Amino acid sequence: MWSLRVRNWFFWSHLVLGVIAGVAIFTMSVTGALLALQPQVLEWVEADQRRVAVPPGATRLEPGALLAAATRGRTLQDGASLLRLRAPDSAAVITIGRGQVVFVDPYSGAVLGEGARGLRRTFQWLTEFHRWFAVPTEHRATARSVTGWSTVGFVGLALTGAILWIPRKRTWALVVRGLTPAWPSTAAARHFNWHTVAGIWSVPVLLVLALSGVVIAFPWATTMLYALAGTPAPVAARAEQPLAQPRGRAAAGPSTPPDFRRLDAAWNQAERQVPTWGSITLRIQGRTNGPLSFTITDATHWNPFARSQLVMSGADGSVVRWEPYAGLPRGQRWRGWARFAHTGELGGLTGQLVAGIACVSAALLVYTGLSLALRRLARARRSSRDDARAA
Repeated sequence: MWSLRVRNWFFWSHLVLGVIAGVAIFTMSVTGALLALQPQVLEWVEADQRRVAVPPGATRLEPGALLAAATRGRTLQDGASLLRLRAPDSAAVITIGRGQVVFVDPYSGAVLGEGARGLRRTFQWLTEFHRWFAVPTEHRATARSVTGWSTVGFVGLALTGAILWIPRKRTWALVVRGLTPAWPSTAAARHFNWHTVAGIWSVPVLLVLALSGVVIAFPWATTMLYALAGTPAPVAARAEQPLAQPRGRAAAGPSTPPDFRRLDAAWNQAERQVPTWGSITLRIQGRTNGPLSFTITDATHWNPFARSQLVMSGADGSVVRWEPYAGLPRGQRWRGWARFAHTGELGGLTGQLVAGIACVSAALLVYTGLSLALRRLARARRSSRDDARAA
């Protein structure tokens, strides 16, 4: 009797969580599936702009020349950056502003194009809908709270669902039935089979996606992650954020046009910091003497997203801060893993495919779960009416 009461508690907890958070989980699952292969889709569509012919004996232009070519007739906005890959046939990627990029030939300085602008806007909208339902800025905090707590609910759904999957009578035949998809004759039986089978196969991946999503959504979850890693939680701004600007100067808008020539020596220093660099991204400050912030990946590291941070003074080119990835606290490294585990990118293309399939499975779980809940509600109402007639 006690075990039955416990099972009933798990069942009703699972049902209530699913009904409350189902719609938000469904939207996040669908958008997550559509975003799973975003890097590969963009690379395929923009292949003619991302790859260049390497002239014999040619050397790549300095970053200052590339930025000058990309911004001719264009204005840099907040969030502008320059990305260079080590591969000789890779074009330089300059982000002009929100969702606007320019590809530049690193040898001639010719502008190759602005990418697939429509597709990029679509992916940007899907990302915003995934995070906060793409609502206006004034409602964004509320929407993020809804998606964040729905993700917490999803963790509870995954755990309670895995417990409920365990058959009361643990026979091999029942275990196989719970692992095998089928097509029963009635809709209710089909939905129950799909719900249990899809749930048990995808629950390990869904737990990774949901737990990493909670870490991304809430500072308290990040603090817990740092505590598990045995690392003090950060009290200052995150390392990847730009340094605060000096007092007395407005943060918005450049005071004078930026001088791109000052970047060349700093960029060479960034390359020397990690001789085996795979990619270097420079966040561009609007101010002429603003700090220069570099993000550098190591091509020889097992984790392609192992990022070292270098901040240099824009005035004299001195190193303000150098944070090699190997020297980062364990908690900070785990936080980076959570970010790319959430998208599956930590496992490369295979990880992204697995994450995308798990998102499709999650959408199916919401659909079949709500279908089963509505059928249970309808049965309960019919039973109540029958009892009333009998009385």
